Amino acid sequence: MLSLHEHNEAGRVGELVERLRAGASIALVSDAGTPLVSDPGYRLVVAAASAGIVISPVPGPSAVLAALQVAGLPTDSFTFAGFLPQRAGPLGARLQALSGRTETLVFFTGISRLQRDLAALAAYFGPARPAAIARELTKLHESVLRGSLGSLADAQARMMPPRGEVVIVVGGAQAQSALPAEARRVAGILAESLPRAQAAALAARITGHKRRALYDWLDDKART
Repeated sequence: MLSLHEHNEAGRVGELVERLRAGASIALVSDAGTPLVSDPGYRLVVAAASAGIVISPVPGPSAVLAALQVAGLPTDSFTFAGFLPQRAGPLGARLQALSGRTETLVFFTGISRLQRDLAALAAYFGPARPAAIARELTKLHESVLRGSLGSLADAQARMMPPRGEVVIVVGGAQAQSALPAEARRVAGILAESLPRAQAAALAARITGHKRRALYDWLDDKART
């Protein structure tokens, strides 16, 4: 058995492809989840396909699909967004790009990054956005929490023992809340000093977005 991971995959691919060319059969197995889905294997599959080697999938566990099954959120259309960037700049750019998407979004994270990722999601998507957190699916400490991003802010403290891999599933943006992060930021700042209707009207003039959409977003924000 050969152990394949992100640090040795590039160096092992050539050797494995040569074995396949020689007639060997190789099974790519993951110790948790599905190969290639945030797990090693992509380079090997690309190299084998380029060499004309037949590749056959074997159905197995996928944390993405398992979390969707228990989240209680729409599954007719979804995007797997992987792990969020760790640095603030790329993190903000990534979430701003995703904030207006209307399909369900699926993220991977770890228990040590859960609080930070939830806070960032709430800041860019709004605390009222429905979400679910699934930890250690199909394992001993399996747990699933459902609610709004705001209400799930203390999820890490509610997951005992505090360890394991986590999937965050977030509902898509509704038409009235599909606003860019900058428009929400401007409206939020104005609402700190002005009545909601006035803040929405002024934010609409500044950002060019519809007053009603801004007002509805401020209204949802005030209720959470």
